[in-house]
Amino acid sequence: MVKIRLSSISVRQLVFIFAFLFSFFVIAENNHAQDVIPGNFYSKNNSSFYALGVDKKSRLLYLLKVEDDIPKIEKTFNDILVGEANGDKEIEGDKKTPEGIYYITSFIPGEKLPEVYGLGAFPLNYPNFYDKLLGKTGYGIWIHGKNQKDPGDNTTEGCVALENSGIKQLTSLNMINTPVVISKKLKFLGRDRYFSQRAFWMSFLNDFINAWQKNDADKFQSYLHTDFKNEQNQDYYQYIMEKKRLMELYPYRRINIDNIKVFVENDSEVVFDFNQLYCADNIISEGRKKIYLAKEFGDYKIVAEKFFPRGSLTMTEKLTEKFINDWKVAWESEDISRYSNFYGRSFRASGMDYNEWMKDKEEKFVRYEDIDIEVSDINLVDVGPKEITVQFKQRFRGDNYSDYGVKTLILSGCPGDFSIVSENWRAL
Repeated sequence: MVKIRLSSISVRQLVFIFAFLFSFFVIAENNHAQDVIPGNFYSKNNSSFYALGVDKKSRLLYLLKVEDDIPKIEKTFNDILVGEANGDKEIEGDKKTPEGIYYITSFIPGEKLPEVYGLGAFPLNYPNFYDKLLGKTGYGIWIHGKNQKDPGDNTTEGCVALENSGIKQLTSLNMINTPVVISKKLKFLGRDRYFSQRAFWMSFLNDFINAWQKNDADKFQSYLHTDFKNEQNQDYYQYIMEKKRLMELYPYRRINIDNIKVFVENDSEVVFDFNQLYCADNIISEGRKKIYLAKEFGDYKIVAEKFFPRGSLTMTEKLTEKFINDWKVAWESEDISRYSNFYGRSFRASGMDYNEWMKDKEEKFVRYEDIDIEVSDINLVDVGPKEITVQFKQRFRGDNYSDYGVKTLILSGCPGDFSIVSENWRAL
């Protein structure tokens, strides 16, 4: 060990040594911060979105922006106020701040509220669906500003309060429907641990969906908590019996999920929030699904689910457009094996069956050295549970020949599992 005699070091040298050590620790701290990721938020296939994390123990509120499916801290709000009493809110009037996953429902400006709410308030959807199943009561849990006339007030009756400058900053963003994780203590994970956890949650959801899609009733059942309830108030046994009945009655189904978000409050509550397209022999539907997880004998199980149907067919349109574009590329490749994979064996068009159509196309592939196809204005004309009629403008160019018209395809099967069973073209 090298010993340094301070008496032999000048003041200038001491200043240099301390400056060097300070810069070293600052760099180390910054590198550490870059390696730490908020471990309560996970995402897959989402465009950028904001989220809030409330750490009750540290009295901090984090504004996060999730970009490229990774959450990053945009702003930390210090010295927030939480409920006067400790613990998770259970009943009305207990003056506790709830712990769980919530969403901002609206914004109420300060001029419409008493002074205690400062510049305004963001109401949360407490009690949420899962809270109600647990029998939790109460209402009016908000994220709001502080009372400027009472700076000594350091608790709330259950809300989360922050400086009015923070409320002003949040109102400059579109916070409606923003997810909010409120926890006794938020998690911060190293990159390896974060991505390991992300892989775990995505695998959990995909395996559950696959068991459902493949009619594996036993595996599907293994994902459910025995305290399970859904929005139809079906319990564990009623829900399982209904799913098994539908699996036997309609064995073919296709389930597509996208825009997956996972929020982890702590070891007791997890929420999956994602878009779902469900298609079977009897129905096709789209919407937003939320499934709630809780632990049972140490393992996470699905304890509740809620589906929010929507009238639009955004995922159906997206998957249909992908199918058409992939079909176009296969046609341009002039590879009859690749091209034929897009057609069903029951295909008929222009007086030809499947085999005759493929023979005709193979002869044309030999005839044309280059084929170029332009597709535009794709439109779903009719959508049924297992049949979709799609129409679009098509321009064909092949060596010295070209044409332009409207193509109509009838697609059999569910989105993501299509095959062409009929094809028609008319000139424009």
